[in-house]
Amino acid sequence: TVNSNQKIKERLYLIYNQPVTVEIKKLAHQ
Repeated sequence: TVNSNQKIKERLYLIYNQPVTVEIKKLAHQ
């Protein structure tokens, strides 16, 4: 549904703005 997609986008937005994801991205590039 549109509502669930909105929640997913919000969650992804929060995740990508967390400093922790920077470390994850570093690990992903290794």
